[in-house]
Amino acid sequence: MSIIFGNSTERSGWISEPDKRGTFGILSACVATTLLCVWTALHLNVPLPSETRWYWYGSIRFWRKALWLFLGLLAPDLVVYTAWYQFTEARKLLACKKDLERKSSRDGESKPDAHDKHGIWTMTHALYVVMGGIVLQTDGDFLPGKKDRMALTVSGVEWLFENHPEMVPIILEDDILDKSKASAFAKTLVCVQAGWFILQCVTRIATSLPISLLEVRLAKSCT
Repeated sequence: MSIIFGNSTERSGWISEPDKRGTFGILSACVATTLLCVWTALHLNVPLPSETRWYWYGSIRFWRKALWLFLGLLAPDLVVYTAWYQFTEARKLLACKKDLERKSSRDGESKPDAHDKHGIWTMTHALYVVMGGIVLQTDGDFLPGKKDRMALTVSGVEWLFENHPEMVPIILEDDILDKSKASAFAKTLVCVQAGWFILQCVTRIATSLPISLLEVRLAKSCT
């Protein structure tokens, strides 16, 4: 017993950590911080109900995000381009709706509330549409592949606004923003992890301890 736990007569105080670190410690901290930052930075399209169903190998939604995580690590430019493309599509949709509202008020339609009932649309609404937030659901064989629901594209929503604005559902901005509160806790944890990583780097520099180039690159990305 004394061999395992040491001599009971010996007393030891606080022992500082060694100045040198192993390769595994550096790599594990950098990889964990990178994966968490990229994972929480990804905001994929609204999944279909079939994609959220869990199987023994996980859900389609999980593996779809894992694929984008892999692309974000190897080809971050592709992720940035996708985000930029969806942003431009959202701006086009928002501009189209505003043009239709101005045309409706200028022409003096008999039913001016056809567009007004949706309220003021913002970029939140437009991005929600681009991410597949509005879904067309039928009970027959109207959709291709005998599907019962399909997400409307930007062109489809623009067509509805031009021809049948009453068919576009009324969506409140607060309801859309409420859907994103689920990831607030995860983003908080990532901010704590990234802040702790940067604090470690700053502390080592302040105490004249070396840091690796990988840590310098990651700290620059976090800031």
